[in-house]
Amino acid sequence: MILTLNTLSKVFALISFILSSLCLFAGTQDSIMQNSSVMMLKLNQFMGRQLDTSASEPISALTQAATNSQNTTAADLGLKDFYAIHVLTYCEGNFKDSGNHAMEVTSCSRRRAPFAFNPEKVFSTEFNAGFNISDINWPDTISDDFDVMAMTTKAMSVLYIIGMAATGIAFLMEILLTQAGGKPSMFAHLFFTVLSFVCLGVSSSVASVIAVQFVHLINRHGEDYGIVAKGGSSFLGMTWSAVVLSFLTVVISVITLPSSGSSSASSEKDMDEV
Repeated sequence: MILTLNTLSKVFALISFILSSLCLFAGTQDSIMQNSSVMMLKLNQFMGRQLDTSASEPISALTQAATNSQNTTAADLGLKDFYAIHVLTYCEGNFKDSGNHAMEVTSCSRRRAPFAFNPEKVFSTEFNAGFNISDINWPDTISDDFDVMAMTTKAMSVLYIIGMAATGIAFLMEILLTQAGGKPSMFAHLFFTVLSFVCLGVSSSVASVIAVQFVHLINRHGEDYGIVAKGGSSFLGMTWSAVVLSFLTVVISVITLPSSGSSSASSEKDMDEV
């Protein structure tokens, strides 16, 4: 029975480590799991009806954009169709079709921890000449939303790193415990499994808040501007699966801890008798 539980614990720890790694490193390159972002900010429906021409210095760029199109779009401003926000990075690009089904990622930011997406800072580096954030009358409410979430998302990225590392250590200890055994090592293993569960659980909870509540907030504040946010259901599925498996590893560790201690004591007694 104990052998079976130990085997399950190894499998659970390994799968949890793989899933948490995928969550952590998604979006760190153009081709890595772009469909598994925490949330996506879509600007392809953004229209320049809210342009504040009185704030532009110079006005010529706005006048030219207005002449070329009845409404100034995000592309006219130099912005991308979407910005996919991951744990350590953000990626940007354009949609290949009107249904937003096919994405063409043009670039991803460098990995950074702690990480938080700041739309105003990102957009300021992409605007066409003559534009700035005040020209498009970007809603202050959305900027405020991202500012409020900044510290939380930064904490999430750090907790993911700790959680993934703890999961990896727990898996390695599972392998080593097969050879060594003993109560002290089992307590160390339990510590790392609990640490993994807590860190992944808290970071997954934050990701859920971002993907559900925060997305709802962005959609409400961006409704009149053509700004749409979408939560990452694939990401949530992976991260919560990792949490569940980590929890099962903790349960198995607690169940097998007394038995492992008894086995160790018996082994030491046998050695003394010899």
